[in-house]
Amino acid sequence: MEKVIRFLIFGWAVLMQWGVIAQKEANIWYFGENAGLDFSTGAPVPLLNSAMNKDEGCSSISDAGGNLLLYTDGMRVWNKNHQQMPNGFGLGGHESSTQSALIVPKPGSNTLFYIFTTDAFFYAKGLSYSVVDMSLQGGLGNVTIKNTLLHTPSTEKLTAVKHANSTDIWVISHGCNSNVFHTYLVSASGVSAPVNSNAGAIHTGGGSLGTQNAIGCMKASPDGTKLALAVYSLSLVELFSFNTTTGMVSAPVSFPQVYANVYGIEFSPDNTKLYFTSDTTVFQADLGAGSASAIINSTLPAGKINWGPFGPGTNYLGALQLGPDGMIYGTSFFSEYLFVIQNPDAPGIECGFAEQGVWLGGRHCYGGLPGFVQSYFSALPQNVPVDQEYSVHPVIYPNPSKGGVTVICKPYTDRIQIVNTLGMLVFDTDIHLNIPIVMDNLPAGTYALIAESKGHRMITKFLVL
Repeated sequence: MEKVIRFLIFGWAVLMQWGVIAQKEANIWYFGENAGLDFSTGAPVPLLNSAMNKDEGCSSISDAGGNLLLYTDGMRVWNKNHQQMPNGFGLGGHESSTQSALIVPKPGSNTLFYIFTTDAFFYAKGLSYSVVDMSLQGGLGNVTIKNTLLHTPSTEKLTAVKHANSTDIWVISHGCNSNVFHTYLVSASGVSAPVNSNAGAIHTGGGSLGTQNAIGCMKASPDGTKLALAVYSLSLVELFSFNTTTGMVSAPVSFPQVYANVYGIEFSPDNTKLYFTSDTTVFQADLGAGSASAIINSTLPAGKINWGPFGPGTNYLGALQLGPDGMIYGTSFFSEYLFVIQNPDAPGIECGFAEQGVWLGGRHCYGGLPGFVQSYFSALPQNVPVDQEYSVHPVIYPNPSKGGVTVICKPYTDRIQIVNTLGMLVFDTDIHLNIPIVMDNLPAGTYALIAESKGHRMITKFLVL
């Protein structure tokens, strides 16, 4: 028994290192109908203090210690006290822009931040940036420059990743009626002239259907080597190579145009899996499959939302976003929950899709989640290897919980244990059946679930409110 407890405490120590490994600039999220999440303790905790009600794209940023600095919907800017900054209005984003805003810190400065914005559809404001100086207003910040135009018209796509020098940051966008990527280097000198790359399909515009081709997310992989995007009305998903030294985009891989209303895009923490949303389903492609055709043929459903806000069949999936805990979070329109991909590095249904993964404390999500510099997620912890026949990937829901927790395990799972922050064993069972385990009335706190199978072991955190 002493040996078991030593292992449990060691496993808990591993979990506690998560916050050290992951960068904390992405610890606080605000999005949707005054919804928010705080990842400071590891598992996300609902926040109910947001001043923002936003349908789609938004962005937030914290300091290196994980303390909130500011957040924005691309039109307005709020400080850490949830007050709109005195000049924090009239920015060039839009209520209906997929990725309306992205906050990028200026390299070499602790107080200056760029807010890049995209207008909706192919409207005239295009891609612009504004500047926030956090040294003003007694450290609460103010917008000093507004709506410097970079290019127009633009799609609603916007992502960022660090340069190969690990200091400067590439901001990547896509033009309208073209196949041109516009990539801007943000450095201590400011925002550079664009690096332009012709790659992939033309994002056509014009007419009511054409304007919807501006819709859909774009993401860089955490390591910066890959880029992917969704074009809503074209039912198009594309994958590219990205050069973090030159800013060039190349080597397009176009998936068959059979995925209706594609919108959300995200990479797994280990950069080997691509996820995208299509109507009610999340799909996964294996980027390590080999050739372009092998990658395309590896695509399969990773999870499906079955219950919408007004009953079955009324659901609609939106954005995907990596979290500081290494999980991928996603929106189902007007839900009180985010769905969660708990083990996104794992293949297929091994990824641990949970429909009601995180409760938002009674607030609702819409289509968008906050965007971040994707390099913030480049050092996330990895779970145990999943290329083993008996890898372990339990699903825990809801997480956070109000007291009752359900655990679903693979049929070959040998043992489940739960330990609290003091290293005390609060649950222990040997199981060999794929049936839900329901645990009610757990005291409030953070717990570690340890699942074992054929010598393999995985540790997952969950929170009881």
